[in-house]
Amino acid sequence: MTISVLLQVTAIEAIASIVFLGFRKMPAAGRHMLCAAALLIGMLTPFVPQASLPYSPKLYSVANIPITITVSRSDAFHWITIVWLAGTAAMLARYVLGALYLRWRTRHREPVTESSLAGAPIYTAEIEVPVLCGWLRPVILVPLNFLEWNEDQKRAVILHELQHIARADNWTSLIWIAARALYWFHPLIWWISAQMQQQQELACDERVLASGVNASEYAALLLDTAARLTSSNLLACAMVSNKGELKRRIEHILSFSRPSCLTWRNGMALCAGVLLMLIAAVATPAGELPHTAGQPAIYTLGPGITQPRLIKKIEPQYSASARQRKIQGTVLLGLVIDSHGRTKDISVERSLDQELDRNAADAVRHWRFQPAMKDGRPVAVRVKVETNFRLK
Repeated sequence: MTISVLLQVTAIEAIASIVFLGFRKMPAAGRHMLCAAALLIGMLTPFVPQASLPYSPKLYSVANIPITITVSRSDAFHWITIVWLAGTAAMLARYVLGALYLRWRTRHREPVTESSLAGAPIYTAEIEVPVLCGWLRPVILVPLNFLEWNEDQKRAVILHELQHIARADNWTSLIWIAARALYWFHPLIWWISAQMQQQQELACDERVLASGVNASEYAALLLDTAARLTSSNLLACAMVSNKGELKRRIEHILSFSRPSCLTWRNGMALCAGVLLMLIAAVATPAGELPHTAGQPAIYTLGPGITQPRLIKKIEPQYSASARQRKIQGTVLLGLVIDSHGRTKDISVERSLDQELDRNAADAVRHWRFQPAMKDGRPVAVRVKVETNFRLK
């Protein structure tokens, strides 16, 4: 993962955060959609074809390149990659183990057949809070004492979990799980994913209240359910999974007055935010040049790219006429050093003399480099080279 990609992801999540915080009256479903789009675009950014932005080639003076062996920055990138992969593996393992633990906790489950609201199988299991579990064939799991609850409580719980199914929250939850695993070190990813989880629950609460459930009774049910919570279910849509956000959720429920929908203003803000995030995803950071299919990218030297090192140099020859006329100075050449360390696409950017220009280009054409490195692999870079002609 390159620095340029991280900058793009940061820009995407920053745009989403600004829209999220700037439009607090946007319905929970719209804010949930915004967070999901931000995380999804962020994950797809490394694979999106890049559009070109203006770039400025960096002056690269071969005369100042040390030929001695030095420690390459690619070694650092190698270790960074290992640390990143280890973090990603740990995050994925955490969620997988959580899913296995939930499956183990619910291995002895009994079907509930008395409810007339069920749009999915309902089972009692050794859990503290109601939860939607599964993807292709989701089931609703409820605590063992569910049958002792009154009818209003049962109805509210089942309606809430059915809203998760209707909104496909069991599938969209995979977005924040994957984003946290991929960008486990990025604070904005964690903040956006936390907001996505919260808005998911608020959106279901709004639908439950819109169906006629009393707000005060529903808030009391959440408080009672949260009091029994001892741990979160990592890969499931739990009715209460975070006590820390319960206060805001209760306030949202008690202030609910009518079914909310996207206004034209909120809809425009949502569309504008997604559009800006897409632009940030396809824009090429400064320093990278566009490339066509089948052709390698050509970069300029900058953060994340180690400079090539000269390993073979042939001095340009003075022409007889230039020596006779005592011409001295510097020829500036623009060229590409490919991923094999060979020079190509040589052009004269500052001329000294026609014959000396040609001799400089002929000499540089035979130079060989240890190629530039990006993410531990050799890449082509566009550079400028000065060749000096001095009479002795």
